[in-house]
Amino acid sequence: MSHKKKNSGTILLLTLLLSAAAILGILLLFFFLARFEGAEPAQDPLAGTWRRSIDLTEEFREAARAYLSEARLGNTLDPSDYITELQVTLLLEFHKDGTYSLTVDKGSYLTAKKNAEDALEDAFTDLLSMRGKELGKSSVSKKEMEALFSRLTGKSFSEYMEEHDIALIPPLAELEAQYNASGAFRKMGELLEREGLSPAVFLCDEETLVLRPETGSGKASEPEVYTR
Repeated sequence: MSHKKKNSGTILLLTLLLSAAAILGILLLFFFLARFEGAEPAQDPLAGTWRRSIDLTEEFREAARAYLSEARLGNTLDPSDYITELQVTLLLEFHKDGTYSLTVDKGSYLTAKKNAEDALEDAFTDLLSMRGKELGKSSVSKKEMEALFSRLTGKSFSEYMEEHDIALIPPLAELEAQYNASGAFRKMGELLEREGLSPAVFLCDEETLVLRPETGSGKASEPEVYTR
């Protein structure tokens, strides 16, 4: 009899232990399911806004030299020596709906345009001073040059440049026609396809995006490096 009671107690204990284990398992399952349902899906590393700079120094150098030559001030100075940076920013955005947009940042363009005009004005002042010294006259300061220019033309240097449509860097509309694009995009392994643009092999991490567009000629293209 005592043996039967012992077996019954053992069976009861095992039943309780199994029930407790089953309940614990169910609780753990609900816990992990709740965490999984509440977790946000992993974000596409491409998503968001990327920036890349294009250098317009060479375009400025050619335009400024041509203007100084037409003004009969010679070409003994390199206008690009008067500027440290002449860049315009491109904005590349990948949207959640599977579309992208590539645009020229207007603010950076206006800054570059103003920097180009200031650099030419500085070069203009130095050239006038050089010509004055050759004629035995004292050098001309930038302030004196601005006053003289205003007296002769009735306008500031920048106003004169604007009115006579003297472009030191490509017009904004020209850059937009060259770079602006938008449409759908999709990733196929390491290949990024963008509507309106050539497919590009891409490498991407949190801070840097490198695109190497396919040229179709078999030649390797220059990489386009974007940052956040």
